[in-house]
Amino acid sequence: MKIEARCHTCGRIFLLSQIGPASDAPGRCPFCGARFAPSYTPFLVEAVPQAETAAAQFVQSLGRLQAMETGFEIDLEGVNSDVARAVWSSEGTPLSDFLAAERLLGPAGGDVAEPLRVVVVTGDEQVQEEVRFGFPTGVEVSILIDAREAWEWMHDKTPSVAIVDIQTGSAGGFGLARDMAQDPKLAAVPILMLIERRQDEWLAEQAGATSHRIKPVDADELVAEVLALAHAEH
Repeated sequence: MKIEARCHTCGRIFLLSQIGPASDAPGRCPFCGARFAPSYTPFLVEAVPQAETAAAQFVQSLGRLQAMETGFEIDLEGVNSDVARAVWSSEGTPLSDFLAAERLLGPAGGDVAEPLRVVVVTGDEQVQEEVRFGFPTGVEVSILIDAREAWEWMHDKTPSVAIVDIQTGSAGGFGLARDMAQDPKLAAVPILMLIERRQDEWLAEQAGATSHRIKPVDADELVAEVLALAHAEH
């Protein structure tokens, strides 16, 4: 089912499929190029086909009921009105609430799921500042400056994702990532390694990192990738 939307930046109307995973520019306006929900682009792109499929199934189900001789008539105008009100009422809802429903984040109350726990191992103050306030509410972010300290911490609290700076403390991020990959408890934890230059990419691969980024990093893109790595593990 085709669903239309309007870009807040340029005001043009487009189809949701034009910003989905099969589009030329996933997560961006097809007209002005504005990036939608930059901190959560992977979730946005994934949600587009889900919304289209759900809408099509909804319409098909109502169509089947209408085609039957049920002895009653469905109030389609009322259904449309209720759907519109429900969608509009969700605007402004913290993303963490939706992620909690998908068991990605623990809700504020209750024990539906383990919280999303991100450990950041770096002595880089700029990276520390960017990740400290970059993640949505509900994500536990722990910042450690030394690889040995991080190793001890991870055996007490298993992280959902680890951001490891290759230049970290006395033991080094390379050694930490390699040790994690060989540890039965931590081997499944995705590692996003921060490297200084493109020539270090092979080091990240040798260490067993799931992904890597060259510093300086874009905070929004870093957060989006970490959330995507966490989502892929659920």
